[in-house]
Amino acid sequence: MDKSKVKQRLLTRQRDLKSDLDSIEKDEVLEPDSWQTVDEIGDEARENFEKLTKIEKIDLLRKSLSLVEKALVDLEQNRYGICNKCENAIGEERLFHFPEVQYCIECQKWIDKK
Repeated sequence: MDKSKVKQRLLTRQRDLKSDLDSIEKDEVLEPDSWQTVDEIGDEARENFEKLTKIEKIDLLRKSLSLVEKALVDLEQNRYGICNKCENAIGEERLFHFPEVQYCIECQKWIDKK
């Protein structure tokens, strides 16, 4: 595994996530006052749904960003690619597709079942 290529992929992913997060957080739909200005029930329901959707997106982006930042730390500490649960190596193909992944496929399946 080429550490410099992995680092570059993670840094690119980090930059993209931060950019996405910034643009969503700046969106006016999250303005607290807008909850009070909608007069019609249908519009209010749509507005509230959009707010919840944006909040969920922000939460997912923050979680993804946290995983990328942890992967960068792991890379510097020579722990990158090691499962956080069983401490076995994570498959290279899995790491290629999901460079911020923290668990091998077997441990991820076990975690997802919980």
